[in-house]
Amino acid sequence: MSDEMTGKFEEADGAEIFYRYAVSKDDKAGVVICHGLGEHSGRYTNLTDLLRPAHIAYFAMDHRGHGRSSGRKGRILRFEQLLSGVRQTVDFARAQLGEGKKLILFGHSMGGLIAANYALRFPESIDGLILSGAALKLAAPVPAVKGAAGKLLSSIMPGLAMGNELDVNGLSRDRAVVEAYLADPLVHDRISTRLFTELLNGMDSAHTRAKALTLPTLIFHGGADILTHPEGSKEFFDAISSEDKTLKIYDGYFHETLNELGKEAVLDDVMAWINAHI
Repeated sequence: MSDEMTGKFEEADGAEIFYRYAVSKDDKAGVVICHGLGEHSGRYTNLTDLLRPAHIAYFAMDHRGHGRSSGRKGRILRFEQLLSGVRQTVDFARAQLGEGKKLILFGHSMGGLIAANYALRFPESIDGLILSGAALKLAAPVPAVKGAAGKLLSSIMPGLAMGNELDVNGLSRDRAVVEAYLADPLVHDRISTRLFTELLNGMDSAHTRAKALTLPTLIFHGGADILTHPEGSKEFFDAISSEDKTLKIYDGYFHETLNELGKEAVLDDVMAWINAHI
């Protein structure tokens, strides 16, 4: 039986952020999970189902404009709003875990970009970082005209939303995963002009400041990912100053390595890393 619980916390502007978590007094550590663009916190059961038997708590929020959190789909005004949601979740996790227990931040895709920037901004609040298929580099360059138009629209119409152009067939080679994604009522394909430009700014910020990162870090990426470029993970890995850092590229794997054919190898690696760092 699942011991998962849910709740909501309120942001300064009144936005409600939904979160799910599972924790007990016997847990030896915790993991905060940041999901990707258009999805939600409930799509990480392949990981959370392994964390609980290992006596590791998890805490996962739906980012603003995603899942069960408030806000229009795919819309934010500032990247800091995403970081704020993570900070509140980290603070909640710390309070639930109690003193002396390690807390690791995990982020996938857009969530990986958020997690990387969070770790650079608030390194003292976490004990380790895991980045999965992080959106540190787009799979294809943004054409100059599109980039300029995006910046203009972000300035004058920040709430304008459009399709995110995500090729769902690039999520996983497991067709059942793709079909479940398409059928999930909490998944959406919207991205606002402001979110688009804020994510680009977040990529620049992460790479510019990467050298400051000294936390133990695991970075992994699907070698055949067509949604976020594996080179972004490699470049970030090379730039960070962490003495304890690991990079894994899974040849032939698509974007969602935790939901891929052969996901067991990835999950084993993730769990081994977590257990070695708590």
